[in-house]
Amino acid sequence: MPASYYLKKDVFTCMAGGICLGLDARTDRYFWLTAEQSCWLDQILRTDRPSPLTGKQLQFAGRLLDRGLITQDLSDSRSKAAAHPPSPRYCVFDMDDDPQAGPRWKYAPGLVLTLLRCWRPGNSRRGDLRRRLNQVRRWRERIGTVQTADTADIVHLTRQFHALTPYFFSIHDACFFRSFLLVGYLARFGIQADWIFGMRLAPFGAHCWVVWKDMLLNEALDTVAEYQPVMRV
Repeated sequence: MPASYYLKKDVFTCMAGGICLGLDARTDRYFWLTAEQSCWLDQILRTDRPSPLTGKQLQFAGRLLDRGLITQDLSDSRSKAAAHPPSPRYCVFDMDDDPQAGPRWKYAPGLVLTLLRCWRPGNSRRGDLRRRLNQVRRWRERIGTVQTADTADIVHLTRQFHALTPYFFSIHDACFFRSFLLVGYLARFGIQADWIFGMRLAPFGAHCWVVWKDMLLNEALDTVAEYQPVMRV
């Protein structure tokens, strides 16, 4: 019986123009494969292979095993990936003006508590992703599946987040921490928002953002459209 290979638990991939792009959440590293390697990976991961792997494919599988991207241990593999989320249809920044969009200080304590819970002084960005993902999953488990917030609640709370954050921190281009903080802030109100990580091939890059259903909460639609979603938390 031919050997079976699986993506490891914390490895996520997507396709862009026939090229496989990936994120290893365990080591917080992004990667991409050539077109030929992308085809090899597809064959390596297939459970219904029409023919045995070639010598080059087996050699490549060995390299991926050494890098910790794939495994032959089913218990250490990721279950069948959920479908990537549909592209958001509208953005909170494009909604009608909210007369209460300015900062309302009654929301500040919740933001401060979230900031203290999320921020760990001295932690570097590198290697921190896996811990953050586990934290978000714990928040989601505590919230459960029943949510009572409606679109108006989400818009108002998100606008308060954006109105208040400049008073507490300013991090240029820090999509990672801002998205993480927004997910945590909304979780305080019992709201499950999705944290989306995306990649693009040319120029090679990565980005992340937050959505609720089909509404984008912290980025412009045209910016997100440049990226292919690779992971949803």
